[in-house]
Amino acid sequence: MFCPNCGAKTDKGLTFCPNCGTRIAGETAAEEKKQLEQAAPDAAQTPSGPSIGLPIAALILSWTGIIGVILAIVAKVKLNRFVTEGGQLSGKTRACSIISTLALVFGIIMTAMITITALGTLFRVLASMH
Repeated sequence: MFCPNCGAKTDKGLTFCPNCGTRIAGETAAEEKKQLEQAAPDAAQTPSGPSIGLPIAALILSWTGIIGVILAIVAKVKLNRFVTEGGQLSGKTRACSIISTLALVFGIIMTAMITITALGTLFRVLASMH
């Protein structure tokens, strides 16, 4: 180690230069930190790269909405069959029919949007890996 002020050779661990009295402890700590970083880079500073786990999970979870869409279609088919066979719909049944139709449309739109977003993210991650 050398004193940053006078250039005299100093021992490690000294706080002050024995030749001129300049404080060197801060310089020693800074130099040691620099030497450690050069010898073994910190894992926190090394980027791990993009991960494909989250886009794949979003893609899988987006398709769970298909279950709701299928159930809404089954309910609509059964309701239509009931009406064509001469059944009368009450006011509450009509309201449920309208709500199930809206839920069906909303489910299809949301599933499509989440799927498109997840696929886009997945393709961007895969492209950045190459």
